[in-house]
Amino acid sequence: MFCYRRLLRRALNGNKWSVTRFISSSQIHKEFPSPQTNEIPVERKPSLSAIREVRNLEYIWRKNRIGKVFKRAVHEYFFKSEASPTHSVDLLRVACDKSHFQSELVYYLLVNLNNAINENDIDFSPSIDDKLEAFRSVLIYKNYEILQEVCNVFKIHEQSRCFKEIIDDLINQQRLVEAAYCIGVLNLQLEYDVENLFFPLLERGVLQPVISCIRNCPDLQLSMAKKLDSILITGDICSGTRTRILNSKKIFNVLNKIVDMFNIPTENCKNLHYVRSRAAVNLLIKRRSEQSVSEETFENMVMSIIGENAQLKDHLIYKLIKQNDKETALKMIEKLNMIDFDVTKLNLSEDDKINLENIADNDELDDISDEQCEHLTFSLSSSDIKFVDTKEEFVNFIKDIMKYNIIGMDTEWKPHFGLSADRLALIQIATHDKVYILDMVSLNDCLTSKLWDELMENVFGNPKIIKLGCGIMGDVQMIVGINQGTKGKKIRFTHMLDMAIFYEKLEDIYPDEFKKEPGKENRKGLSKLCEIILGQPLNKEERLCDWEKRPLSESQIQYAALDAHCLIQMYDKLKQDAVEKNFNFDHLANVSMFLTTNQWKPKKSLRGVKHEKDLQIEKPIPIEQFKVVMDSGLEAQGKQLRQLGADVLILNSSDTPQTAAEVSKSQERILICSFNMFLKAQHIYPDAVCFRPLNKYGDHVPIASILHRFNVKCNANFFSSRCVVCNSEENVKLTLEDLNLLQKYIKSKDFMLLNSERENNFQKTLSDMIKSGINVKFKNEEDCNLTEKSQALLCKKCGTIQ
Repeated sequence: MFCYRRLLRRALNGNKWSVTRFISSSQIHKEFPSPQTNEIPVERKPSLSAIREVRNLEYIWRKNRIGKVFKRAVHEYFFKSEASPTHSVDLLRVACDKSHFQSELVYYLLVNLNNAINENDIDFSPSIDDKLEAFRSVLIYKNYEILQEVCNVFKIHEQSRCFKEIIDDLINQQRLVEAAYCIGVLNLQLEYDVENLFFPLLERGVLQPVISCIRNCPDLQLSMAKKLDSILITGDICSGTRTRILNSKKIFNVLNKIVDMFNIPTENCKNLHYVRSRAAVNLLIKRRSEQSVSEETFENMVMSIIGENAQLKDHLIYKLIKQNDKETALKMIEKLNMIDFDVTKLNLSEDDKINLENIADNDELDDISDEQCEHLTFSLSSSDIKFVDTKEEFVNFIKDIMKYNIIGMDTEWKPHFGLSADRLALIQIATHDKVYILDMVSLNDCLTSKLWDELMENVFGNPKIIKLGCGIMGDVQMIVGINQGTKGKKIRFTHMLDMAIFYEKLEDIYPDEFKKEPGKENRKGLSKLCEIILGQPLNKEERLCDWEKRPLSESQIQYAALDAHCLIQMYDKLKQDAVEKNFNFDHLANVSMFLTTNQWKPKKSLRGVKHEKDLQIEKPIPIEQFKVVMDSGLEAQGKQLRQLGADVLILNSSDTPQTAAEVSKSQERILICSFNMFLKAQHIYPDAVCFRPLNKYGDHVPIASILHRFNVKCNANFFSSRCVVCNSEENVKLTLEDLNLLQKYIKSKDFMLLNSERENNFQKTLSDMIKSGINVKFKNEEDCNLTEKSQALLCKKCGTIQ
């Protein structure tokens, strides 16, 4: 519990309360002199009204979080205290009692105070004492965003230099994290030697405070990167020289993050550029040996990476000879003008010291590549590929694509291997009969923000179109990075289905039909998925080519089109298999779309603030052991869970929250309620879980969110094992003959005719049910007229056929 007694004692007693934490402004800066006195400064005690108000805010926060009720409560207190800065400081000081309060609550308290000031155009003029106390109060949270809000509310930026003594004290106490945040939020970077001051944080791998400090200082970012680069171990195998330093791996990781975060060209960091270039050369050699890159692409990419760097040239030849690819080594020596190349410089063994001049005549070279295999080919004609590179073609593309309900999606960009930022070159959108290739190199210059908004809303944000991909959230990240739509407008991506996740789900639920490869846990790539589902892999030779070069070759266009169209082919093949084997395809697709969306991790708007986590159960719950009680407002979702095999009790509309809580406790069921029931039940039963069937956009939320939240594992053996009407597990599996018999007698309404037919076990069971008064009926009336149904069950308890 929050310790209000301690706060009351502090308010009522005259003893010290954090005297050293709050110092008057007269001791901070000479610009604000105060009369000389020998009295010890005593901290102003918080008012009783502030203590009571914090208790009220805490109660509202638990119920409403960031809702309107909390905002209204903050505004009411602000105006009740006549918008007094002193009262606002009192409220903040009590709220910042670190014995209990969450940083998130304090942050939104400050946000709402700021809203109250700005929305009502109030002349809010805190004194320097108020500013100092407010600033010191929030230092305990070590949070950049909270410090920013304090500065906004109390107008601290106007006198930021008055806070230097606070920063100096923090530095003397080695509280470098708080000092870094303070310097950053007060824009005092030029007053301190930031590079050397915070280097101990970087050496420990503590990056966020330093990032916040130099966020708005490009010169500091560059100098910090150069300083880190100057002490980086390059690991140069040719020179054999190394400088021993501590924590070199951490420094390398920190440098990587700083360079990527601030888009610093790697050419400014000589050692990092060399390390990344060498890694890129290694990758290209590996891809060439795997035959996933063509000879032409390999040579062009290697030449562009190496340039005139002698060390990289030596490294390339060294790696090729080590792989016994001596013919390519000779060819690259000639292309790179390495006329005076010295083999002894590579420190090769005696066996490797060969005469490079005679390599081309050696007919006994080892083949470092695998045997070629058949690759998947593009099934459409070249005329079905639409290359979109003008504004008019883009408008027509938007109109055409909205006619489809499922598309395949992929992107391409020129690989820069970390040497510079990746730029999106192509977006491929495939349908069953066409493939659109959006040339982003050209479109970036001609599209208006309105057309960008149409692409986002009508394609990526359209819930009527399912977007297929493989590693699709990586493609989404690239598209978000180049989006030039209306500034401040929210970008929405919906109904995204990652085929790799979808196939993993099929493997988990139908292990007999989709057998996992032993020892392979990594997510499958696009080529591997094609090989498994369609029987042939993709030819990935064009993967690492220059996608920004225009015009694109015919092979590049075919490659890009096939990457998107194969997703449609795989989806159709899996759907066909599902129909043949009676899989619940649509439900699994919905589950996989939910899991795909969960992969999206946008940048947090509030760093360091801990949000309340969803309930997570570490050990998976088998679907047959998932016991739930749901109120009548979630009847449709409850029936869907029953269809999957969950034990779901659905309450009547007349049942009260007390009834729901009692059933949940007595039968050990998880209580899942709609929002209205949740508001009434949460005080009676705190473990209740709220589920809203519609999201904020009005779309239906799939029950996959419930399965994911409680880590429920589905199993095909339990699908349709329960009656969706009464939740009973007692059912009879019907053959086609049984189903036809039932249709016949339900239409005639004369069940006594059963005795005239040849009696079997099913007829005997059916007769017993009828004699006991059970009304046999179809769940859906239209099923009564079906001539063929792949699978049907008869509930022995309520007589429902489903």
